[in-house]
Amino acid sequence: MHTTTPLLAALLSASTCTATIHRPRGDAPRVVSMRTRKEPITPGTRLVRRDDSTNNTLNIPLKNQNLLYTVEASMGTPPQKVTLQLDTGSADLWIPAKSWCENDAAEVQGGTTSCKEFGSYSANDSSTYQYLDSNLLLGYVDQSRTQGDFATDVFTVAGVSVPDMQFGIGYNITTNSFTGGLIGISYARDEGGVIEGIAQPYPNFPAVLVRDGRIRSQAYSLYLDSAGSREGTVLFGGIDTERFEGQLQTVPVIAENGVYRDLQVALDSISVSGGPSIGPDGDALTAVLDSGTSYTYLPDDIVSSLYDMFSVTFDNSSGNSFVDCSLETEDSTIIFSFSGANITVPMSEIVLNAETYAQGGSETGQDGICAFGILPQSSMSLTAPILGDTFLRSAYIVYDLDNNEISLAQARYDVGSASNIIEIGEGPNAVPEATGTGSSGGTPDGNGNAAAGLVPATQAAWAGALAVAALGLAVF
Repeated sequence: MHTTTPLLAALLSASTCTATIHRPRGDAPRVVSMRTRKEPITPGTRLVRRDDSTNNTLNIPLKNQNLLYTVEASMGTPPQKVTLQLDTGSADLWIPAKSWCENDAAEVQGGTTSCKEFGSYSANDSSTYQYLDSNLLLGYVDQSRTQGDFATDVFTVAGVSVPDMQFGIGYNITTNSFTGGLIGISYARDEGGVIEGIAQPYPNFPAVLVRDGRIRSQAYSLYLDSAGSREGTVLFGGIDTERFEGQLQTVPVIAENGVYRDLQVALDSISVSGGPSIGPDGDALTAVLDSGTSYTYLPDDIVSSLYDMFSVTFDNSSGNSFVDCSLETEDSTIIFSFSGANITVPMSEIVLNAETYAQGGSETGQDGICAFGILPQSSMSLTAPILGDTFLRSAYIVYDLDNNEISLAQARYDVGSASNIIEIGEGPNAVPEATGTGSSGGTPDGNGNAAAGLVPATQAAWAGALAVAALGLAVF
């Protein structure tokens, strides 16, 4: 799944980091780390969709653009530069066709700007392009669709190349708002052609990293940092104990009819500041953990309770919710409980600048009015909750696709760029039972601040970590 908004500021600035890499004795560590960077963007319509052989690590900086997270990469020979949204809620890598950008993008909100900022792909301009089929078909809740071809070509991210990466080329894009191509990292069964019943799963980006020996298993950890931070990290094949506190708690991914497709877990309860649960009543909810969705969508009855507690107003004309900005500095928190794992979300992660995050409406831009980052499912016609970036920024999450498990811990905010990376191995229980380095100092307070931070160090100290892509994440 992903949300989209025109991205006007897509400048990726280099950042530095230090990593200590732990691995089994005698083995080479295989991890891939991506750091995020944040820039403001113009709001728009949200969409939600149904080589180093001695270290073998992958360090990919991410860019946080308030409503979308992106990675800078290239496709083809010679390289055609593209900026792709990173999405845990889908599985395809696809890029808009240059011909669509030249002929049709102007008819779509943000189309021309996004094509210019994010780039496009021309098969005719690449000597290594190989056509596969015309089965690219991606659908979205608002009836937006992307159709086109599948091909293989040389995919390069942060200096590491995959010579035969399968990807989609969007020749026919029907949408209300466009924000460029996308790299999905969910289960391969979540690929568009599989969902539509017209294709079998193919090796997507996590699978290719394993195939090529970059990481040991299809597992990665996601750390977005606070809403006010410009950097975060996604780490393929490892965990970083500097980014969370306490111990990782592992819960099973929930299958649908025996098939693992969405990265979803049981959400047992939601409460406010340690008070009684406000839902769900009865059985646990099945909630998707999705970096491609900027807001959090919950059942209408739970959202109604939250709105009553915090005097939130929902604007039907725009599909946004608004609240007094003073709530951002209050000590109230919302606690999400998952089979023993509790994630505390401070108001500073939920109360957001309305001009940046909202997509319009009568109250946008008024003094003292902010957006509220939790919306009712009915506003997007969703059948299940989605825990998007307004939740994910408070959690350190490890997605283990091979073992169908997700591990969670409380995220530490503003820890700088020093890292303590531990490799994820192979087989059952591959995710290390590690305790976060900052277990005594990184809990967010009511203002969304961490009690401790780390001083940024130099990139050289990544100890030869293999940088695979400079990912820029932008939040919609």
